[in-house]
Amino acid sequence: METMKRMNNSPEKLSTQVAGKSKFFTQDARLFKQCDPQEERFYNNLQERTLLKSICPAYFGVVELNNVEVGTPDRSIEMQQLEESIQKEKSGLHICLMRDDLSEEERDLMIMRLKELSKIRQKSGCKQSKLRYTRKFICMEDMCNGFQKPCVMDLKIGTRTHVDDAPPDKIERMKNKCRYTTSASLGFRFGGMQVWKNSGEISTKGKFWGRKLNLNTMWRAFSKFVNRDLQLVSNIIRQLENIKYILEQEDNYRLYSVSVLLVYDADNTRKNEVKLIDFAHAYLDDHHGRDSGALFGIGNIIQYFSEIKEECENNHVQSI
Repeated sequence: METMKRMNNSPEKLSTQVAGKSKFFTQDARLFKQCDPQEERFYNNLQERTLLKSICPAYFGVVELNNVEVGTPDRSIEMQQLEESIQKEKSGLHICLMRDDLSEEERDLMIMRLKELSKIRQKSGCKQSKLRYTRKFICMEDMCNGFQKPCVMDLKIGTRTHVDDAPPDKIERMKNKCRYTTSASLGFRFGGMQVWKNSGEISTKGKFWGRKLNLNTMWRAFSKFVNRDLQLVSNIIRQLENIKYILEQEDNYRLYSVSVLLVYDADNTRKNEVKLIDFAHAYLDDHHGRDSGALFGIGNIIQYFSEIKEECENNHVQSI
C-alpha cells in the first residue's frame, strides 16, 4: 500500500459511475473517491485479510488531489435519475388528463399530484456550489480500465444499510427503505446500470427505475445487463460464488450498504470482473460472526443469474 502523497494533476470525472453520492475521479488506471474515515479504516484493516481483500478492488492508500471540483458530495447522478422519474410521471399524468371519461375527483387528484411533482423538482434542483479544494481521496484500482465499451451494474447488498451509531430518525428511514425495496425480501436492491446496446447506444438505468422492480421482475435488470451472453453469465456466476464462499469462510465483519459491482467490456465480454465496493458503512473486527444479510443477498443474485444461464442454455439447444 502506498503512503499518502499529493497529486497536482487534475484527474477526470468518472464516466461509468452509475450509483452513489460521492464523486469519483479517474487517472492512470486508478479511481479516486472522496475519503470517508470509516471507509479508510475498513480498507486499512482489509490489508490483513488476504481472502477478503481478493474480492475487493486493489487499494493504494489515501492521496491529496488538487484542483478538483468537489464542494459537497456530488448528487448529479441522483438528481438526473429523479428528474427522469418526475418527467416520466408528469408525461403520463398529462396524457391521462386528456381523457374524456375522467371524473372530477380523478382529475383533481392528478392535478394535485402534478403540483406535488413540481414542488419536489424545485426543492431538489438547488445547485450546489462547486469550489476547488485540496481533499483527501481514497485511491483504488479502476475496474473498467482498458475497456472500450464498459458495462456496469451496481447492486447494494444486505438486509440492513445503516451504521451502528446512526441517528434514530435515519435508522428508521433506512429501515423503511429496505422494507419498501427488495433489500428486505431479496437481500439486495438495484443501484444502477450502464449497458452498451448492439446499436452502439448506451442505455442507463438508475435506482428510481430499480425501485419499480420486485421479486418477480428483478430478472429483467439482470437479463438486460448480460444480453443473453452465456459465457458472460457463467463467468459472473463463478465470481459471485467465489465471493459467497470467501464470505462464508471469513468472520467478524458487517457489510452494511456495500455493493456488488459487476463490469465487463461489450467489445470483449471475456473481460469481466465482479467485486465488492463502497465500505463507508462496513465494519471489520468490530462484530462477531458473519453478515447473514449480505450472504442472503449474494445467494439470491446468484439464483437470478443461474436462471438466466439456464434460459440461455435452453435457447442454445433449441437453435442447434
